[in-house]
Amino acid sequence: MLKLWCLPLVLCGSWCAVSAVPMQLSHFMTLSFGAARGFARWGLNSTHVEIELTFPTTGWMAFGLSPDGGMDDSDVLFGYVDDTSREAVIQDRYLEQDPATYRVNFQLDDQQDWKLVYGMQNNTHTIMRAARKLQTCDKQDHPFTRDGQNVIFALHPRDPAGKTGPIIKHSARGNSIIDFGEALPAINAAKFHC
Repeated sequence: MLKLWCLPLVLCGSWCAVSAVPMQLSHFMTLSFGAARGFARWGLNSTHVEIELTFPTTGWMAFGLSPDGGMDDSDVLFGYVDDTSREAVIQDRYLEQDPATYRVNFQLDDQQDWKLVYGMQNNTHTIMRAARKLQTCDKQDHPFTRDGQNVIFALHPRDPAGKTGPIIKHSARGNSIIDFGEALPAINAAKFHC
């Protein structure tokens, strides 16, 4: 059974974690939000990926797998540290874009696959660390694969109104390609047949 525990930190607000031993994050990438920079670190084993994101915001942050580098049909890890409760919140979300209006529906996945490892925030940055299976068999998730994958990332300086409330449009965003494949161990493809 996983337990959530929190430590108050003078410089960072609070630090919440799942009592599982975190995986070693041996891969790193800088994420560009124009003049500002964020960072992604990750590690993988034969079944799971663990990602730590450091973004220049005290509001919400998002990082996701995209089929083409755009927002439509993207599988997103969404998180923030609540300004009132200091609770770290992680959500599994799925983006659908209306082709006529280009408005994005930032919906909660029916199946929440990301698990919080820890989250913290200081006066300028938010750090979130979360883990999930490489292949979840969830129709709203994309698997982590051996090929270079399009990723999208975004942030906003304010938290959402609540865990199920509407998401304020990002104030900064970007996209890139990450080759998770170099970090992935040899995987038995039959394991991922859903």
